Amino acid sequence: MKYRNSIITLGFLVVVIQFLGFPESIRNILFIVSGVAIITLAYLAGRR
Repeated sequence: MKYRNSIITLGFLVVVIQFLGFPESIRNILFIVSGVAIITLAYLAGRR
């Protein structure tokens, strides 16, 4: 359940990042970091 909540929160963050007005380079970095975190949490949740 812990991983599921984290994945949902990161997914929400990905949606909100688009509207926060960050420069494109910073926004791309945030998308990459969020994506890697979501992949890692999904993998860990699947192993459980």
